[in-house]
Amino acid sequence: MVPEIGSKPPGFSIALLKIPIYTKKNNEINGIVHFLEIIYHGKNDQYHYIPVTVYQVKNDTVFAQKYIDEDMTTSIQMPMSQLAQPYIIYTTFYLGTDTIGRDILSKLLIGT
Repeated sequence: MVPEIGSKPPGFSIALLKIPIYTKKNNEINGIVHFLEIIYHGKNDQYHYIPVTVYQVKNDTVFAQKYIDEDMTTSIQMPMSQLAQPYIIYTTFYLGTDTIGRDILSKLLIGT
């Protein structure tokens, strides 16, 4: 779920900056989640994704233009040590996205 890319048309493509999330859920025991808990609640997100239009790496820092909306961006910078590998992923939403930025194709496949 990436709210900035909500309600995009089929075939929408964007680069996403991948940032790991270091949180522990209350129902984890020694870092292990029970199988039934995963089935009922789903898996925790491991990464936070920030949509970017352009990026550049200089001296272990990523400088990027964060996508906000059509023709709107803002400058951000992140140290490489805070990013997951690969730090940029490119994705295409073949059926577009819903209003809160979820992939419609994935929702359709899970629903069927």
